[in-house]
Amino acid sequence: MKLTKSKLKKIIKEELYNPQSDDADYKVGIIVKDVNPDCPHHKSMGTVTEVSANEVTYEVKNLGKLFKPGDILTKTKDQLIPLNSENIKSLSESKIRSMIKVILKEQGVADKDLAAAKKIKNDLKKIGKFIETGYAMIDNSLSSFNSPGLKTWLYQAINKGISRNKFDRRAFDKELEDWFRFRD
Repeated sequence: MKLTKSKLKKIIKEELYNPQSDDADYKVGIIVKDVNPDCPHHKSMGTVTEVSANEVTYEVKNLGKLFKPGDILTKTKDQLIPLNSENIKSLSESKIRSMIKVILKEQGVADKDLAAAKKIKNDLKKIGKFIETGYAMIDNSLSSFNSPGLKTWLYQAINKGISRNKFDRRAFDKELEDWFRFRD
């Protein structure tokens, strides 16, 4: 992921208007906006008339399909963002710089991981080819009666071997051995 000017603007805008912000301050008289895309009043804006522990009541100032100026709406705080200048001013230059440093650090790690993944791409393809060859060996060596069963068991053994983002060879071997044990 490359950090472009538009992505940086988007990140800063999200930080400015973060509805989950711990420092979001709802007071009577400020303007709020409904940012919940699932709400029928999404994008409504208005002046706060009442604030409780969890909810904000506001008088709508704009026009939408399901709201009009003068409507009184009450929403939970997590659906709203305060659009007062204090919130915008609170995003100091040092906070913006620290956000950029975090983004650039994450971008650097992602770029290194992508480069490492590209280096092992051909080896990963070889693993896929090896599995394909294994399935072909089963088809060529066993009758059409037993080959589907062993292929299914091989698939299950591979899945058993995959656990917690690593491959457990012992679990794979055990699962495969179980198929043979039941046939002896």
